[in-house]
Amino acid sequence: IPQLEKDPARWIVRRPLSPGAAPMKQLRRSLQIFCQASGIDNSLATRALETGHDLAELTSDLTLAVRRPESTAILAIDQVEELFALPEAECDRFLRLVIEASNEPDSPLLILVTLRSDFLAAFQGRPPLSDVRFANMLLGPMPVRKLSEVIERPAAQAEIEFEPGLVTRIIQEVQAEDALPLLAFILRELYERRGPDNRLTQAD
Repeated sequence: IPQLEKDPARWIVRRPLSPGAAPMKQLRRSLQIFCQASGIDNSLATRALETGHDLAELTSDLTLAVRRPESTAILAIDQVEELFALPEAECDRFLRLVIEASNEPDSPLLILVTLRSDFLAAFQGRPPLSDVRFANMLLGPMPVRKLSEVIERPAAQAEIEFEPGLVTRIIQEVQAEDALPLLAFILRELYERRGPDNRLTQAD
């Protein structure tokens, strides 16, 4: 996504959303923020959730509002496996909406999703996806040697310091399969609860 943001003539990118317990609500909120930033009545976001056609139409309006009619809008959905904790009807309604929007003729909307590989078969087996052609990109586990960079470089951009030994401790505790979502959660919690000195400690 940061790479796509560097090419605004081709791509309109918003912060990824996670489905959580209320995916339609999360999508509405994301669209409302996009509308506000583009100077469009954000009540259109509610209407856009009625059908895939409405969502594709809203996306077209947004590309025009930001004067980038030739751009493709990226709808990034992170941790899409969260949908499978919901009732099947709710899961399928969400999937059907975004798929229909991206399949509309001349739709400027591209759907990008991430999910854990052990959910891939369940994802592809959902009825709304039966006729969808997938482009799969498999990401292997992140090497442990990269974890310090993942932790420290964003912190440096935000001018946040770590108490000596804290990064090493974090790395030791996340050397398990599927630990990256937990690491992301922990780092966000630490960031949001940081003190005025912008220094994170073992006590934190």
